[in-house]
Amino acid sequence: MYRVTPKRNGFVVLRTADRKQTHKGAFAKKKEAIDYMNSLYTNKAKADPSTLTFVNAYEAFIKEREEISVNPDVLLTVNGTAGYRSDFNKRIKPFMDKDVLLSSFDYEDMTTFLLKCHSAGHNYKTLTRTVRNIKTFLNEMKQKGKNPCLDMLHFRIDKFHQIVPTDRSERLEKNVAIIDDATILNIMIELNKTKDVDYQSAISFALFSISLFFGLRKSEIKGLKRKDVMLDHNLLSINKIFIAREGGLLHRTKNVGSFRDIKFGHKEKLFLTWWLGWLKENYPENDWLFPAQKRSAAGPISDKGYYNAYWRTYERLGLAKLEWHNGHCEVISSPFKSAPSKTFRHRLATILIDALDKVEGINRNYVKSRVGHTRFTTTQDRYGNHNRSVLDKTAIATSDLLSSKLQIKY
Repeated sequence: MYRVTPKRNGFVVLRTADRKQTHKGAFAKKKEAIDYMNSLYTNKAKADPSTLTFVNAYEAFIKEREEISVNPDVLLTVNGTAGYRSDFNKRIKPFMDKDVLLSSFDYEDMTTFLLKCHSAGHNYKTLTRTVRNIKTFLNEMKQKGKNPCLDMLHFRIDKFHQIVPTDRSERLEKNVAIIDDATILNIMIELNKTKDVDYQSAISFALFSISLFFGLRKSEIKGLKRKDVMLDHNLLSINKIFIAREGGLLHRTKNVGSFRDIKFGHKEKLFLTWWLGWLKENYPENDWLFPAQKRSAAGPISDKGYYNAYWRTYERLGLAKLEWHNGHCEVISSPFKSAPSKTFRHRLATILIDALDKVEGINRNYVKSRVGHTRFTTTQDRYGNHNRSVLDKTAIATSDLLSSKLQIKY
């Protein structure tokens, strides 16, 4: 085994057994040292071939991850493992050469595999994720001393021109349609008329309001409890998530930056004061901020209830064509088809990015913190490309920035 360590204003590669340096001098960049270290592992694999085939090793790798992920107290999640299982069942098992050894998996094996997948109709974006997962697998095999060939850690699928599509939309992640002010105004006016009638009306208004003001992820919304709203300090604390198939309430978030306290303004406070009052009167025994409809239920709103609240509203206002089957909706068409609530998160991020350096207090650190990212580059890369489409449609400054045109009385 080897490891990279800093030394003499550079980086060196040491054998872990005796801490001996494996080369003369030091590498100026850590990446150069890692590349050299990986070449040592590859040479070792060629000299001492693994008895494991790539396919069998990948399946064992997935099974181990699946066994770990069922424990809600560890970081590895069921959802995070699902992509590897999908890769294996749909692509690796059917199309990878069953006899190729882990220690000899090279460029020819990778490209032959990808061409087979491509011919079978698997799109470029799916294959990009498959290649990324294969690299993760190879790195783990390295750490476990399984003698993998690591040449494919350098593989660039975007340079494998036989499968790279001409259409830009087929190469890049699909943009989420951003909801505009006029549409939001219509939605909120309609929901405001009936918000005190019953659970469905109230929860719909509350979900659209929380999405509009805070741009939270679904798991963050479902994980909120009433104690997370601190009206005296104008703070909303995001410190956990709720994912039913992962075990329910999880005291973790998507990343370190997702743990955050969001300072809110006057209009957010009006909404939250109304909503907490409604909950106290109608659901006094349930401490979730977005409780399940049944009063006897102890948990938060279900995924079905969450999505249906958005889709019923969009359908009501002619923003979605749906077919309903036993309480479940099938979206036939809608500008928000792939992201009924995420459109608000994209809107928030887009507005804040556009307001950078124009509004006091809105800087890169604030923007990434507000949307729950660890690095601003993540926010910029994911949402920055939407700026032009809403440049002339939005106001600036956090609370008024989000709701200056929405004259809703809470």
